[in-house]
Amino acid sequence: HRGGGGGAGGEEDDDEEEEEKEKEEEDSLIQGGNKAELAAQFHSLMVERFLGGEDGQYVDYSEIDTNHKYDNIAMRSRDEEDAYFDASDEEVEAQVMEEEREFKPPPLRPKKVVEETG
Repeated sequence: HRGGGGGAGGEEDDDEEEEEKEKEEEDSLIQGGNKAELAAQFHSLMVERFLGGEDGQYVDYSEIDTNHKYDNIAMRSRDEEDAYFDASDEEVEAQVMEEEREFKPPPLRPKKVVEETG
């Protein structure tokens, strides 16, 4: 440690030590290897940081969370299907009845056929 007593200098030393420990931890995550292996390890580490929400300094996660372009439509559809098939018969009947009440088509009228004479 540098200098004597506590104060701001002591806090700076603590911050520096913490940063060094974090850097050492990150460095230990990337092992030696050829260029392709190092690139794969780096990519994996960056994905983990992103998914873990650790890139808040560089990424606005709320912008990503609210952007519907990133929604997985196939997964959502599958979840809705699962919920539908998991629902009890009574729930399904109630939902069908509700949908039928919402849609009231006009009654069908027979089409008038005009006969030509001549």
